[in-house]
Amino acid sequence: MKKTVLILLCIVIACDLYIIACAETNGDYEYVILNDGTAEITKYNGNDTELVIPSELDGYPVTSIGEYALYEFDSLKSISIPDSVINIGEAAFCFCYSLPNITLPDNIVCIGEYAFAGCRILTSINIPDSVTYIGKGAFDYCDSLMNINIPDGVTSINDGAFFSCASLTNITIPRSVTSIGNYAFTYCESLINITIPDSVTDIGENAFYKCKNLTSITIPDSVINIGEDAFADCPNLTITVTRDSYAAQYCKENNLNYNYPDSPDWLNNLKKWLSPILFPTMRWDR
Repeated sequence: MKKTVLILLCIVIACDLYIIACAETNGDYEYVILNDGTAEITKYNGNDTELVIPSELDGYPVTSIGEYALYEFDSLKSISIPDSVINIGEAAFCFCYSLPNITLPDNIVCIGEYAFAGCRILTSINIPDSVTYIGKGAFDYCDSLMNINIPDGVTSINDGAFFSCASLTNITIPRSVTSIGNYAFTYCESLINITIPDSVTDIGENAFYKCKNLTSITIPDSVINIGEDAFADCPNLTITVTRDSYAAQYCKENNLNYNYPDSPDWLNNLKKWLSPILFPTMRWDR
């Protein structure tokens, strides 16, 4: 119920993007006036490589950077977003190839689908605690992104949110998250370990597919659904599960390396090293 309310809140915010007037122009900016009397930037027509987004346009507070507003602005090197902005629209900064980092204001609530997708040299981005929604594919193909924080208000890591973030080494999933979407971390080749909190119930298909350097992941009892190939082609991975859990059964059925947290270290290590050599089709479950 909480997840539904948060998603609806973001839809309401995004759709407060109900336009009550025709598009306006102020300098290099095109914008529309929303029904709450604030402005959404719909397009930037300038060529500043170091851009400062205004906090108001013609007296209207800027609260949203709209869909595709700076799409493929490939010479953009830095951007400052005012505190008045609460919404980043779909693909707003998609394919801004020259953008190395970005600081989001503290009042942001929603990061739309593919908002920063394809920002290939983006190495860091702060996501403030105010954010409750990160859209599908929001950071996919951000090849240089190394670390990211997910705020406690986020309830779902949506489909493909971090797809092919090949440099991502560290991510913490907060206890507010209940689901990890399809392809959420596919091709995150630099991830080494990850702990899934006991708030999570669903892990989507291909969620960690081809995370080739992932060595350990802990799956709690709360998880009751894991999609097809969620951990496929993770050759170095050992999954820690509890006995008789859904995750343990999933590992057995999918021929995945796993261990139990209550097994002695020497036994877990013995299983890890000997099982694939002596018993290549067998998984130890005792």
